Amino acid sequence: MRHLAEGHGRQSIRPNTIAPGMIMHENGMPNCPQVTKARMLSMMPLRARLGRRQDVAELSAFLMSDAGSFITGQVVCVDGGITMRA
Repeated sequence: MRHLAEGHGRQSIRPNTIAPGMIMHENGMPNCPQVTKARMLSMMPLRARLGRRQDVAELSAFLMSDAGSFITGQVVCVDGGITMRA
């Protein structure tokens, strides 16, 4: 991302990446055993819930909006903080 941002910044292109963690879908997580959900929650600093699609969608909308116009070359993890523990 940093390389792309450096190469395309003059054209006002702002490459960023969203790195989602475990994200639930509208039917919950039918293929994910409850033990796995509990284990993932125990590993997350937030521990409140698993990710939702709107968590990723709202970040995407922010990065594409004027509010995110000064952000480029970043990888943003949407994972409840789990990557901090890895």
